[in-house]
Amino acid sequence: MYAPAKIEQFVVNFHINEICNFNCRYCYSDWNLKANPSDVFRQESARNCVISELWSLLDPSKQKINRPINLSWKRARLNIAGGEPLLYEDHIISGIEHARALGFDVSIITNGSRLTSELSGKLAPNLEWLGISIDSLDPKINIGIGRMDRQKRLLDLSAIKRAIHVARSENP
Repeated sequence: MYAPAKIEQFVVNFHINEICNFNCRYCYSDWNLKANPSDVFRQESARNCVISELWSLLDPSKQKINRPINLSWKRARLNIAGGEPLLYEDHIISGIEHARALGFDVSIITNGSRLTSELSGKLAPNLEWLGISIDSLDPKINIGIGRMDRQKRLLDLSAIKRAIHVARSENP
């Protein structure tokens, strides 16, 4: 039997929804879907149950002999993604706080369109990483690939800069 391979951090991508407010032509997300009220992430008890079960499998302090993979890790990170996870802004903070309380490092990937300075300030203390998907700085390219919302608004890069500044001041 081989000794387990050791990694620093085991990362799980938790895609909390399939909906997005942008219509990028290359993406699997769908802006025609409406938020499903039965989505797990929007139900606190179901969301916390899923996150807790993931933690029970990934808790580094409980290195189980019978893990289906021959790995060991020092830390576990829950990466929250979508669609666009910040469409569930009301639920995202409590979900992240629950994951952190269990012991997860937490990250989030967003298109940035809903990332305000206020929300950034609330998210940052609980995040290890904040990923913002930016395809181009050229508005013509973004329009061409559909990277805009239903009102034809593009990502506001100055607002993103402000939100990042707030996030860094809260969590360097």
